[in-house]
Amino acid sequence: MKRTTKYIYLILTIFLLASAAFAYSANAAKAPKYVEGEALVVMKSSAVASAAGNTARTAQACSSAAASLAASVNASSVQTFDALSASSGKLFAHLRSDTKTADELISALKKNPNVIAASKNYISRVAATKPNDPMWGDQWGQKRIKAPEAWDTTTGSGDVVAAVIDTGVTYDHPDLKDNMWRDEGGDGRYGMMFHDNGSATVITGTGGTANAAMTDWERVGDVSGHGTHVAGIIGAVGGNSTGVAGVNWKVKILTVGVFSYIPSWDDTGAYDSDTMEGLNYIAGLKRSGVNIVAANMSLGGARELQSDNSAYGQAIKAASKAGEKGILICMAAGNDGYDLDELTDDYGNEMRNYPSSYKFAATLSVGATASDDKIAIWSPQGSNYSPSGKWVDVFAPGSEILSTCRTTLLSEYPADKQTYNPAGYTSISGTSMATPMVTGAAALLSAAYPTKSAADIKALLINNATDVCKSGFSRYGQIDLAAAMDAGSADVVPVTSITLSQAASSGSSAGKAAATGLSSTLYVDNTLDIQCTITPDKATNKILEWESSDESVATVDADGMVTAHSGGTTVITARATDGSNEVSNSYSVKVIPVESVALNKSALSLAIGASETLTATAKPDNPSGYRVGWGSSDEEIATVDTGGVVTAVAAGTATITATVDNKSASCDVTVTNGGSGGGGGGGCSAGFPGLALLFAAALPAIYIKRR
Repeated sequence: MKRTTKYIYLILTIFLLASAAFAYSANAAKAPKYVEGEALVVMKSSAVASAAGNTARTAQACSSAAASLAASVNASSVQTFDALSASSGKLFAHLRSDTKTADELISALKKNPNVIAASKNYISRVAATKPNDPMWGDQWGQKRIKAPEAWDTTTGSGDVVAAVIDTGVTYDHPDLKDNMWRDEGGDGRYGMMFHDNGSATVITGTGGTANAAMTDWERVGDVSGHGTHVAGIIGAVGGNSTGVAGVNWKVKILTVGVFSYIPSWDDTGAYDSDTMEGLNYIAGLKRSGVNIVAANMSLGGARELQSDNSAYGQAIKAASKAGEKGILICMAAGNDGYDLDELTDDYGNEMRNYPSSYKFAATLSVGATASDDKIAIWSPQGSNYSPSGKWVDVFAPGSEILSTCRTTLLSEYPADKQTYNPAGYTSISGTSMATPMVTGAAALLSAAYPTKSAADIKALLINNATDVCKSGFSRYGQIDLAAAMDAGSADVVPVTSITLSQAASSGSSAGKAAATGLSSTLYVDNTLDIQCTITPDKATNKILEWESSDESVATVDADGMVTAHSGGTTVITARATDGSNEVSNSYSVKVIPVESVALNKSALSLAIGASETLTATAKPDNPSGYRVGWGSSDEEIATVDTGGVVTAVAAGTATITATVDNKSASCDVTVTNGGSGGGGGGGCSAGFPGLALLFAAALPAIYIKRR
């Protein structure tokens, strides 16, 4: 019997050539792809926590903990992410099983009470002072964010570093080479390329270990040219009478390549495992003293709804908190024109664009505007435009953005998948181009105000944004670099207190959240909106970082919205930080566990083409209802949708399973060539499911071969 409870997702393109046109269909996103049999894991480990701060001890503790965890689920440890572990005190690991599907591996891992997150290994695609650079007249984007006025204060500094987590960077481009970061105290490398789901290559340049055995992309440092364009927007050398000027004229660009050529796609893509390795790399450099102030991630796509607690999300959070001041991570919001508040797949399941939908104290999601200050549109039909909604933090210019590019084609890859121009410059549109505008702005502010943390720099950008594309389109509007620069010189007004209260809930033991002091009781799948009041009202940095002490019980988003997941108690903490000043307050949440799940029928007989609805009931009763996950053991025999509607496809037998909070019930379905026999009597098969059934209708599996 063929299992079809695997989920593959086609990642939505972030990077988009200006001349390309793609079909656009309402708010339905295609299914993304992942690597079968693999999982990215975050786990509580006392050994790792006690070793945090000591690089050698952390590496040893991570290796031991990962090997033990892998053995417990009949898997192997591919790699650990030691810098992320050192930054967070938690184990970050990449596991692989030769006997389990990704869903089965994740289900087994989640039975370990110390596992905080277990996620699939998805694959992403690519998303006044006047310079004397000859192409400056065509650089409308830098002018729109008022970079020239900010340049009156500073044009940048070589003491700050911006990491480009992308396809790589052409390190010898004439408008970039003087601004490329190099490991001068080590082997002179320009950075690293993490590729092919677990491989790593040092980018040494022609002055290093270049030889005839090197591939073209190793020689030029960029697998497609996308990263080179992004790097030029951030920090092409300004005032050098050559080409263009970046937002920061002097910033050092660190190459962090995370893309690989995937033959089955005939295109490049970034495995989450490789992207996490890139995040691990910059966290390690930051901890070792490299002054990385910002990181650019012009990549990603639509995926099943995740909490910030996913392995990928936790990796971004850990990297953003690395070092004393952290790293501001700027992420592209996507290119497909969705209202991200209403994004669903073809079956109606809620989706988000990741990684940009992860919300932490030092992250920003970026949308794109055109020269008319409206949401950017980059196809003649008016499709494939920048997304909008509360999941987009800020906007920046992203239409027809002129920047650096590769001058040659690589022999390894199709020409139409590469960004190049013999002249070394080209214009491209996309949120991939808007995001480095923000990254460059962050690096410029950090150069002017070196004592400010990543969260402080974020506060300057969002607190001084304009109203362009704000109402209904984003949380804060379009960045204004000049206003942010001016505000940075003002005296800091610190937060003195945080007051929490219950705003609303979707249900609890009494139908509403039973709040006693700073505590509430919820059912599984219910939500609680915690309201926050910051004193004084004119505090400089009012950005809050929300945390749940046990995210397996309940998670909390960037707005204080708590979602209950399983039985237990967790403490929700809101924290504000101004430099060395930190203020926090906490709220206790108890979640009532699900005791049992039952179906109205334990057996069902249907003729081919017939349908019948199953009803799932969970105990204890929840006035607001539970989220039920439906799955079929064989969709070639019978399918089931999000409402429990079973449809007979072909003769044979299949098992339909309903899951709530790791409790499940099943119904055996027999499909015949004619005449429905109706349903079996009451009763059901209940227990813990063998698979994590995330969505009702599983999509046909697409396997990504491991190399």
